[in-house]
Amino acid sequence: MPYAVGDCFVRLTGDEVESRLDKLQEEKKKELGDVTQKFGKVAAEMEVLKGSLYATFGNALYLEEE
Repeated sequence: MPYAVGDCFVRLTGDEVESRLDKLQEEKKKELGDVTQKFGKVAAEMEVLKGSLYATFGNALYLEEE
């Protein structure tokens, strides 16, 4: 069974391809979890900063997402 590695294809057995795909899927799930966690932290920090800016500048400032 052909398996893409970069710009070329390598012949692997079905079990090898399945094993590699499972490994890649787990790595991507972990990566997605890490990015989601970082996004949550950044979003929370933005809310704190937004509150601070609104406290300073009041309604003269518009920071809402479009």
